[in-house]
Amino acid sequence: MSETLKTNTSAPTTQEIEAVINELEQYRERIVNETIEMAKKVKMPKARVMAH
Repeated sequence: MSETLKTNTSAPTTQEIEAVINELEQYRERIVNETIEMAKKVKMPKARVMAH
């Protein structure tokens, strides 16, 4: 199966890699922000949240 994937795909372009990196950065930011908001609701210090 992995052989099929190798033959059917080409190397990603720089633009594709940059787009994926940008999406991952946005996803990480969203997760961090949501986690901080949840921590505020339970009155957990931001430093402790970021440590976890």
